[in-house]
Amino acid sequence: MIAALALFAYGLTTVTLSRQPQTWSRWLPEPSPQSATKGNAAAERSAILGKLDPLSVQYKWPEKLFYKRSEQVVFVLEVEGEGTSEVALSAVPGSKEKARVEVGRYVQAKLYGAADKVKISLRGGEAASRQFARLKNVEWVWDVEGLQSGLVLLTIQLTSDVDLGGSLEPVYIKSFKKRIPIEITVLETCKIWATEAMEFWPFLTAAGSAAVAFLSFFGLKRTTGSKVNA
Repeated sequence: MIAALALFAYGLTTVTLSRQPQTWSRWLPEPSPQSATKGNAAAERSAILGKLDPLSVQYKWPEKLFYKRSEQVVFVLEVEGEGTSEVALSAVPGSKEKARVEVGRYVQAKLYGAADKVKISLRGGEAASRQFARLKNVEWVWDVEGLQSGLVLLTIQLTSDVDLGGSLEPVYIKSFKKRIPIEITVLETCKIWATEAMEFWPFLTAAGSAAVAFLSFFGLKRTTGSKVNA
C-alpha cells in the first residue's frame, strides 16, 4: 500500500512539473550574506554577466483568449536598438510591455501555459525557439488557443547560451508572466451543447424505441384481453 501511494505521488508530481516552465537552465548565482561561498557566487555571477550584452525587449499579450480560437503572443529582442520593433508590434493586437535584459549570442525563448487550458504553437517549430541575437531583431510568435474557460497563467522564459569553461551552457535570464482570461462565445457554447446532444442521441433513440415497443405491447395486450372478455 505504501509503495503504491509513493508511486502515485511521484506520478502526480511529474505531471504537475511538466506543465511548469523548464528550470534545467543554469541560474545566475545570487550571493547570500549567510552563504559561505558568497565570494565564489559573486565571482561566478560577475564572470557570466561579463559575457552578456544589455538589450531591450518588447512583447505583446492578448487581452483575452477564446475557446478554439488562436491569438498571438509576440516577443521581440531588439538587437537593432531600443524601439526598433514598434512597427512590427503595431500590427498585433494586445497589451504591449517593455523590459531590459542581458543576453549572449544565442537566445532561447519558450512560452508555457497549463496544457489542459491552452494549446501553444511556436511559429517555425521548436527549432525556432533558439535564435542568433547579434545581427538583427529576433522575434518569436506563438499561436495560443483556449481549450476551456477560466484564467490561465502564461509564462515566457528567456535563456541564453554562455561560454562557461569552454562549453556553451544555457543560463536562465528572465521570465515574463501574465494571467489572461479565456472566454467561450455563445456560438461555441451552442456547438458544445449540440455535440453533447449528438453523443447522447443514439441512447435517446434506443430508449425511445424501447418505450414505443413497451407501450405497443401492453396496448395490444389490453385490446386482446378486452375482446376475449366481450
